[in-house]
Amino acid sequence: MTTTPSPGHAPAGELDGAGRALLASVAEIAAIPPAAGERYAFAQALVLDQGRAWTPAPLPADLEPYRGAPGFCYENAAALVDAVPGLVYVEGYACPLPGTNWAIPHAWVGRLADGAALDPTWPTVGTAYYGVPLTASYLRDAPRALGAQALLVEMLPRSVRAGGLPPGAVATGKSV
Repeated sequence: MTTTPSPGHAPAGELDGAGRALLASVAEIAAIPPAAGERYAFAQALVLDQGRAWTPAPLPADLEPYRGAPGFCYENAAALVDAVPGLVYVEGYACPLPGTNWAIPHAWVGRLADGAALDPTWPTVGTAYYGVPLTASYLRDAPRALGAQALLVEMLPRSVRAGGLPPGAVATGKSV
């Protein structure tokens, strides 16, 4: 059974109201038990188990040329990570606007050093981000559902649903 991380779980620090609302939205679906032989029923359970809070931050001016088209968050985040060293691809859930408490499947770029969520897709910074930082090797080699750009949040691959992420998939301060 997956448990909801405590607000201090991530270096990003204490979750504010938007972050708590995001986690509550994700936790509703994550609470559905998996089928026999599976570790996770849905991506929400995986993200709560393996993810962390990220601090919303504006995209720095020097990264603005990498801002991509709305609706292509997975591609935009992957392209920015490929182009700029020291950043990590993150996939999870985010709230786009103040006053919303629903979680949207989304990808962004993270800075592991300070837990900043840098969003190369949305024109304004979202209010809350919670997701799994993935290593470059996992991003490159991960199984994808047919036609999907997302690795985790749109259709959880069968291998991940059954056994979780493989060793070395989650980026830490030592592995980007």
